[in-house]
Amino acid sequence: RQSSGKNFADEIRLSFISNKECRANMAKGSEFYRQEKYEAALKCFEEVIRVDAKYCEAYNNKGNTLTKLNKPTKALTCYNQSIKLDPSNSVTYYNKALALKSSKQYQQAINCYNKAIELLPDEPRYHFNKGNLLWKLKNYPQALKCYKITLSLNPHDIKASQNRDRMIWEIERRRRGGSGWLCCSSKKKLRGGGGERV
Repeated sequence: RQSSGKNFADEIRLSFISNKECRANMAKGSEFYRQEKYEAALKCFEEVIRVDAKYCEAYNNKGNTLTKLNKPTKALTCYNQSIKLDPSNSVTYYNKALALKSSKQYQQAINCYNKAIELLPDEPRYHFNKGNLLWKLKNYPQALKCYKITLSLNPHDIKASQNRDRMIWEIERRRRGGSGWLCCSSKKKLRGGGGERV
């Protein structure tokens, strides 16, 4: 059934108002998020979803906020919905990987990093954080590969350069059957990979 001219105009007007409201709440939520006011940010993103249940970016941002609130399971539900609405968004796969890592679902996290890289191979963060997870899993050759790719994309990344050198040292140490401590001025035991890049 066709809408009348008046009804169609009303629909356009209401759609415009809804979109404006959603954009305003997205902006407010993002600002609260930057200020680390996560509960306030969460309410903004939930309001966007209430108005427009197909606003995929709102699900992604809600997922990020829930991750900050240490609710990775709920965050994963949001990321899955965002991916369902827009499966070509590499950022959502990347954020989902971070949530999976925080809940110790490591192989699933690597799968999400791989998907993010497939969609946007020139993003250094994806390779760097995948390298950090592979380091944690003691897959040093693959971690080294990730840090090398990171540096090919961003040659001035100091942390990636440090991690690359540590991986080279660890691989050589294992090849020689050695053990012990990093041979560097800091004398710190090899560990870690550094913090996540979001």
